[in-house]
Amino acid sequence: GRPIYAGSLLSAPGRGIYSRTGRHCGCRGKAAGLININKTKEKIMTTVGIIANPISGKDIRRLVAHGSVFDNQEKVRIVRRLLVGLAWVGVRQVMFMPDYYAIVQRAHKGVDTGIALESAPMCAENTQEDSIKAARLMVEAGAGCIFVLGGDGTSRAA
Repeated sequence: GRPIYAGSLLSAPGRGIYSRTGRHCGCRGKAAGLININKTKEKIMTTVGIIANPISGKDIRRLVAHGSVFDNQEKVRIVRRLLVGLAWVGVRQVMFMPDYYAIVQRAHKGVDTGIALESAPMCAENTQEDSIKAARLMVEAGAGCIFVLGGDGTSRAA
């Protein structure tokens, strides 16, 4: 199966995250990109990916336009809440994109989720290519869903 967008997922305690045939992100046809991961039955996901970009949310547009800025500590808190939710629905493994701030590792510290963390086997170079490479590695490793925490560029790249 292919990964699907998080907006198309269903969850249940102890049952995991799953998608039913035909559910997707609300787009139609090829625009949705990732449709029908399983044609005959539900697929329960126990492994997911997380791409958390430490550089996003701090660009010059936000500073000049007095927009909100998301510092890395706020990203840690967001990922911590995500990990707790993932554990609640039965996810057991998370592959994450390595980064200089260690967002996912910091989020995992002090929270007993039972989730095993695995760094994507890559060296982060702090470029857009990191998100592209991490997404590819997560798909190859069998991640059923990839959560992306970043700006427009990160989302497009992943």
